[in-house]
Amino acid sequence: MIKDHELLRNINLLYTKKFVIWGLGERGKELAERMYEQTKDISFVDSDKTKVGVWGKIPVFSPEKIAEYSKVEIAIVIPTDNENVQESIMGQIISMGYQDIDLYTRYAMDAILSFVKKNKSIESRGETKQELLSMKIEAQQGRINYLSNLCKMMNQILLAEIADNSVYVYQSKKVASTSIYVGARAAGVFGVHVHNFAVLDLPDCLVKSMIKKTSGKVISIVREPVARQISLLWSYWKNGESFLKNYGSLEELESKFYSIPNKEDEFEWYHKEFKDILDVNIYDYPFDRDLGYSIIEKDGISILLLKLEKLSSLEKVIGDFLEVENYKLVNTNTGKEKSYRYAYENYLEHVKIPRAFWEHYYSKNEYMDYFYTEAEKKMFFEHWKEYLR
Repeated sequence: MIKDHELLRNINLLYTKKFVIWGLGERGKELAERMYEQTKDISFVDSDKTKVGVWGKIPVFSPEKIAEYSKVEIAIVIPTDNENVQESIMGQIISMGYQDIDLYTRYAMDAILSFVKKNKSIESRGETKQELLSMKIEAQQGRINYLSNLCKMMNQILLAEIADNSVYVYQSKKVASTSIYVGARAAGVFGVHVHNFAVLDLPDCLVKSMIKKTSGKVISIVREPVARQISLLWSYWKNGESFLKNYGSLEELESKFYSIPNKEDEFEWYHKEFKDILDVNIYDYPFDRDLGYSIIEKDGISILLLKLEKLSSLEKVIGDFLEVENYKLVNTNTGKEKSYRYAYENYLEHVKIPRAFWEHYYSKNEYMDYFYTEAEKKMFFEHWKEYLR
């Protein structure tokens, strides 16, 4: 029913489908104005009979009108990211017998419209005064975001120094670190959530000293690399305006993220971060692959290294490390709870993982073997094998 992934894969659908926006609300009107710049083949449907007619140049019909269209040529667009409203609209669509019609969410349409806007701007080979102003504002916003992140991190570090109990949750992206971080906060432990310290622009020795001045505790997590890379890819894709600054299409983004070598490699991340900043090479220490964790002590710093796939059974281990009772993980920040959840689910159904990328991790990779047993690797293979190409 939800076909977000097809729209993201095939931009031509924007010009070959008849789009029906479900509901003449403010969000629908705003989306319709943007869509109308690219295709005039759009209309509204609304169950409120008083709204039937024309809004601007766009016709407004009752939902029953959809039955007159071919299921192949038409697509319904849900103009909101609100999960409850989305569920309500889909319930209405199903109850009316339209479940076989392609359905797109606002997220997918926003991403495609952003892509088209960017390409047309490039093709024009020139910028209007308004476009130049927008570029300057965008550059300033980037600077503001940088300073905001810097202040946020420094504030966390300063608060950690005066807290009775604190921990640095410090690892690469998309490994469920937020669950540990929020759980620590809920247990009364002040958490500093960090993916890298580059934003501080400080000497490595000073960063290490800051960590030691607090509790000296660090928690870090690893994740099966294929699942992690897919999740990371979608964290980049989630905002069409943002990712399109660097990537022209989903295929281009995939090519970058499934390349070997890969700058987002989480195993190499420990060399760039832990080895350089903390002077700890985790691979010099034993890791209990069956239990899914190890504790490394060096130079006044204690590191709890965890495996994501074992996380649910390690709450007591985390609690003991933090010296708190009844520690609980807090499940948060999952793709299924985000505006792009339908596109993400579509992608997981159709994902094709390059065999070279797979073999890089599963064929004699010392880092993979450091964390995962042969039995685990076999289990992962059974899960992903139909998606290999």
